[in-house]
Amino acid sequence: MQKGKNMFAALDAIANGVEKMADLVTALTAQETDYGHSLMKTLRMVDKLDRVREKERIIRAERARLRTLISQLKKAKLVRESPAGWRVTRAGKEKIRQLTDRLMRKKSYAEEKTDALTIVMFDIPEKYKGYRDWIRHAIRGCGFDQLQKSVFAGNAQLPEEFIKDLDRLSLLHYIQIFSVNKKGTLEKIPYP
Repeated sequence: MQKGKNMFAALDAIANGVEKMADLVTALTAQETDYGHSLMKTLRMVDKLDRVREKERIIRAERARLRTLISQLKKAKLVRESPAGWRVTRAGKEKIRQLTDRLMRKKSYAEEKTDALTIVMFDIPEKYKGYRDWIRHAIRGCGFDQLQKSVFAGNAQLPEEFIKDLDRLSLLHYIQIFSVNKKGTLEKIPYP
């Protein structure tokens, strides 16, 4: 009787979408436990296990990538391990400064005109205050007018290269960009 029940359960599971051997074993095992009285509950459990396995696989891959990156930084003597965690060395701070200077120096972005009014606002934290002037200069160079210290408006859009540079500097989430197609009460503002 048990053999016929297992055969039916296996056929039913395969008919309902179970394809992997590990999932089939889980489905058949779960049916013999208190949990798996219905095949649909068992299949939901198998699906949940698949999602958990995939999430764990992604986390393992990300951890491996980070271990490799930390290893490269240690070999280059840009970071060191301390009891409190990882610390950037003097050489690492100098490398950050060099990369930032290279990114911000001689960088001009092409002006891209649009019909819509674009508003750019930013609130850069104090630890990144050195980037504020660079951002203002770059936004002005893209054809925007400064309305307040950190608010700009213009009939232009920010170039993709500028957005990528902001992302590389981890500043993108401090900037808000709005595009206004219908100005409403903003029509009084003189923008061409």
